[in-house]
Amino acid sequence: MPLKKVRDLGVVIDGELNMDAHAGNVVRSCFYQLRQLRAIRSSLPMDARCTVAVAFIASRVDYCNGVMYGVSALVIRRLQMVLNAAARLVVGAGKFQHITPVLRDVLHWLPVRQPILYKVAVTAFDCPRHRPSLLQGRLCAGR
Repeated sequence: MPLKKVRDLGVVIDGELNMDAHAGNVVRSCFYQLRQLRAIRSSLPMDARCTVAVAFIASRVDYCNGVMYGVSALVIRRLQMVLNAAARLVVGAGKFQHITPVLRDVLHWLPVRQPILYKVAVTAFDCPRHRPSLLQGRLCAGR
């Protein structure tokens, strides 16, 4: 009987390859970490809160983000909500305060979609230089 979901290197892949299951696991684990960090946020200075948020939250959102290329806007929105909540925890912003300027100007964190596009672009750029045999057959066959 085929499995509905499999886990490889911490990435949950479902049968439809829409990455909903992986995003759900990342969101669930990140919000758990945020609840744990909320209890100690008053005893940490802002730079320590930022370091902890990057270590526990942003690293989970960015892990294996190359496989997230082409996912739906809903999946990206769910992951962006996690980063927004982490930014609010770091700077002490309110729930309804606009967080995009804080992400961009104070914390210098990229939106979720940008590192995904960057990872795919770097991989595509490095492929012909370091692994020419991967693309050689496809490029020469078109002539």
